Amino acid sequence: MIAKDMLNLLWNILDVLLVAYIVYRILLLLKGTRAQQMLVGLIVIITVFFITDFLKLNTLNWFLSGIIGSIVLVVIVLFQDEIRRGLVQVGKKSILLNQETINKTVAIEEIIKAAGEMASKKTGALIILEQRNNLDNNIEIGTIIDSDIKSELLQSIFQQNSPLHDGAVVVRNVRIFAAGCILPISTTPDVIKKIGTRHRAALGISEITDAVAIVVSEETGSISFVTGGEIHYNLTSSGLRQFLIVTLELAENKDEA
Repeated sequence: MIAKDMLNLLWNILDVLLVAYIVYRILLLLKGTRAQQMLVGLIVIITVFFITDFLKLNTLNWFLSGIIGSIVLVVIVLFQDEIRRGLVQVGKKSILLNQETINKTVAIEEIIKAAGEMASKKTGALIILEQRNNLDNNIEIGTIIDSDIKSELLQSIFQQNSPLHDGAVVVRNVRIFAAGCILPISTTPDVIKKIGTRHRAALGISEITDAVAIVVSEETGSISFVTGGEIHYNLTSSGLRQFLIVTLELAENKDEA
């Protein structure tokens, strides 16, 4: 019985909080518009209605009850512009959210495809994904690209005859920001003796920022994922996909918090 009462109490609290949030969002939408004054007028009418009911002012109460009975129609007529604008804003936000998710998913798949193709050909590559920490102070910018992420473009950048193949590609805001970038090299004694220059550069940037790196080894064709000063070696395409999805989701949750 006590548990049921507690559940009902929590449910009622949730109900009140949801209503309060909806009212708050409506007030934000109406703030600074002519509808704000109209809303104040409606609140006054409703308040007077309850006062007349309490004081038994029957004639005035009857008159106001007719207005209150048509309150929904009155609100729609008076606030039609604001309602239309609010619905448009909600629609835009939903579309933008879906489009952002689509863009990130496509970008991840393009990176995975490029890494897999380069691994099969033993084409060395280093791709850095910038997150919350801006990398401008930690890298020497090579050539600004500012392009959509395409597997073919990534592969062409890291071809042996490309002038940019020795540097790193930096991905910013789901776009290829720059190529041929020079990164700080890790000096961790226990690690640097066992890995090559690309892995050391990936490790170096991950030690001082929250950026993550994808490395394709030119010697073995293996794929590595580097984050937080740790290297995860010999990944398959599905393994790389899992690391990317988990890492990007964690970054989004931190941004929202």
